[in-house]
Amino acid sequence: MADDDASATRLRPQRRASSLFKSKLRAPARPDHYVRRIRLIALLDDAVTAPLTVVVAPAGAGKTSLLAAWAAETTTPTAWLSLDESDRDGAQLWAGLTAALETMRPGCGDRSAPLFRRPGTLADGVRVLLDDLDAGDAGAAGERDDPPVVLVVDDLHLVQDDGPIAETLAQFLQHLPSWLHVVLISRRDPPLPMDRLRARGQLREVRFAELRFVADEAERMLSTLVPTMPGDQVAATSRRARGWAAGLRLGALAVRAAQARP
Repeated sequence: MADDDASATRLRPQRRASSLFKSKLRAPARPDHYVRRIRLIALLDDAVTAPLTVVVAPAGAGKTSLLAAWAAETTTPTAWLSLDESDRDGAQLWAGLTAALETMRPGCGDRSAPLFRRPGTLADGVRVLLDDLDAGDAGAAGERDDPPVVLVVDDLHLVQDDGPIAETLAQFLQHLPSWLHVVLISRRDPPLPMDRLRARGQLREVRFAELRFVADEAERMLSTLVPTMPGDQVAATSRRARGWAAGLRLGALAVRAAQARP
């Protein structure tokens, strides 16, 4: 009977994760005609050495595409959660976050899950989850030896205006275990004490100034999207896009459509 109970405990995380939309726990595929941007991959490699990284820019800046590409090639184990409007419910949000974490640390949410489902106990659930995340493997001398893990949370702006959600996210993100690094993707700054996190060296930031396509990156992307685009048109389309990923794609579509007309 004890063995059966232990087996059931080990299976609970997998069952809980499978009950969610599985696509929310997978990083999006790299877009067609993806252009690798070495400077940004290196920037993210450095950024995730801090506990928290925020990638903040308006829609169309290429935030998700960049993180998906980085996640596909990094050697650091990476969990992913894509948020949507349904996650404005605190219980749903924390079920998703726990499921994402359990893809890397199976069973870490066993004790907190009932608290997240119970009304009014989100903060208690976060405390228990943090305790269990911090109670991972330790060396013989009691020193931490957990390998690093990155958790990427996409579209945070969809939920961050909810008071209880903002409070519990801040509670969680300010007390991360040393092995866990979180990347937040949002159109707006998250509701966190940003100045304090910066001062403590606990925060890295990637914004549109870094995300915008510089000239050679834009030209490579346009030439990949429309190989027959003349050089002068590549340069003109790149200038009009002003570094916006969406602008480059729209410009390429317009040129492709014009070339297809008889």
